[in-house]
This record gives sequence, C-alpha cells and structure tokens, in this order.
Amino acid sequence: MKHLVLLVVCMLVVACTVVSAAPVNLAERTTVKVALLETLVSGQGKPNDEVNFELREDIYGPNRELLATKGTPAYGHIIRTKKRGMFGRSGKLEFSCDYTKAVDGTKIPLRGSEVRSGKGNGGAMLATAALLTVVGVFINGRDVTINKGTELTAYVDQDTMIDPANNAAVLTATTPAANTYTISLSTKVCQDLAQQIASKVPSGDGITIAVSAFELRAEKESMRLDLAVGKNAREDLATALSTHSGFKVVDNRQWDLATAELKLEADNPLNATTAKQIGSAIKAQYIATGSISDRGAIVVVSVRVIDCQTGDSLCTVTTETPKS
Repeated sequence: MKHLVLLVVCMLVVACTVVSAAPVNLAERTTVKVALLETLVSGQGKPNDEVNFELREDIYGPNRELLATKGTPAYGHIIRTKKRGMFGRSGKLEFSCDYTKAVDGTKIPLRGSEVRSGKGNGGAMLATAALLTVVGVFINGRDVTINKGTELTAYVDQDTMIDPANNAAVLTATTPAANTYTISLSTKVCQDLAQQIASKVPSGDGITIAVSAFELRAEKESMRLDLAVGKNAREDLATALSTHSGFKVVDNRQWDLATAELKLEADNPLNATTAKQIGSAIKAQYIATGSISDRGAIVVVSVRVIDCQTGDSLCTVTTETPKS
C-alpha cells in the first residue's frame, strides 16, 4: 500500500512538472495595465510615430504562471493628432498600444478596447475605441495633454501561446561565476564622459542618443569582469547624458528590445551596418558605445559616438580612473 501511495505521489509530481513546463495560453481580452513613458500633446508628432509604454504590473496565466513582467516595454503609435484650431476648436489626440513581450520573447498583441471591431453574433457592427482608456487627460487651452506616467488599460488582442519555462530572467545567473570579478566606477566618470560628448556632438534641441552595452576587457585572460560592471556604467552614462540640455536619451529597454527583434547580440561591438539598423529601429540619431578596460592600477573607460545615418564614428572620448 505504501508503495502504491508513493507511486501515485510520484506520478502527480511528474504530471505537475509537465503541466508547469507546457506552453500557456494568454487569453484574448486579458486586461493589461500600462503606463506612458513620455508626455503626449495634441498637435505634436505625426501619425505612425511610436508611443512608448511599460507594463505597470506582472501578467499571469490561469494557474499563476508568470507570462510577462512589470517594467517590460510596450509600444504603440499615434493614430491622429491635431493641434487646437481657430474659433475654439479642440485639439485631437488618438493613439494605440500595439504590443509588449512575454518572458519567452513572444510578442503579445494589444488593443485599446475590450471589444474587437467587426460584426457581432447578430450581424451588427461592434464599435471599438482606438484611444486607450485614459486617466489623467488635461485640457490646456483646448489642447490635449497626457502626462508621462499616466496609467492606461489595454487588452490582449488574441489568444497567445507563451512558454513560461523559457524565461530568460529565470535562467540568468544571480551570482557571478567563479572566474569573474567586479570593479566600481564612480558616477563622476560617466559625468565626465557625458560632458566630453556634449562638447563634440552637434548642438540642437531634441538630439536623440542611445547608449549600447559596454565591452568589458579584463586584466587577465583567465578572468572576466562581471557583466554588472558594464550594465551599471551604461545606466550611469545614460543618466549623465540626460542632464545635458538638448539631449533626449533613448530608454535602455528600447535598445534591448530592438536588438532582440533584429536578432543581434546585445553585447557585440557595433559596426556601421548594425548601428544604422538599430538607430532606425529606435529612432536614434547617435549611439554611444563604450568599453571598460582593466589595466592594473587604473581603469580606462572609452566611448565612441556613432552617427546612425551614416554609420561613421563622430568622435571618441576617454577617461581614466583609479580602481575603487
């Protein structure tokens, strides 16, 4: 009898393992909470311009499987935008939220209404709103403004199969490997680099620049720098550049999503072709791509700025810092 009970338990464990590893269907009309990553104003931009969001909460499957994580980028586009007119005519602003990505990289299509457009069971046309459900619309002189950070509601546009077992975040090691080590760079290092870049890049309002992953060069061939070193430097440089007037820094998550969609290795050195591809995908005019070299007593940080239109290097800036 004990053996029979043990066998049944083992079968249940195996069955549960199989079920948890199987792809999961994310049902159409599932509610998705998103937040704007930019401020939208009627009359600014043009139709088909990209609109950037992020998930405001995790998305789960029917058995609480994690299918998409909070903070994942989501993308839409402007449908119609019109500045206020004469004689008190109000401005117009319509936009969509088109898709986000699941933990396994699957694209999750989204729409702005719980109901699809088309014919219902009775043959009647079903209305659908292109504009998302918006909380926090401000009318200023009859122009519509929707502030950055405004939360909105979207819906899954069609049943989507997702494999939660293929979760890149889960598979990523949480601790450095035995043959890796770390070094610290002060924020002043990246501020110095940002200042040099600002002095060399042509000035003007709305200059769009993205920051790529840093190439890491260890002092000894048998060792390698922890990837967190490059990640932190990349984020610090993006922050430092954003403080300079005239620069608009592309969110790093947009870069990561673009390289994944283009099937490019995120940490590979850029060349002219890949720079133009990524620049076009994320609407960046320039890309800052860096390297961190451990040279014993000092660390050399170098950043090359690439023109996304031509693929040519615009300038290279360098700074040195003692190890800390």
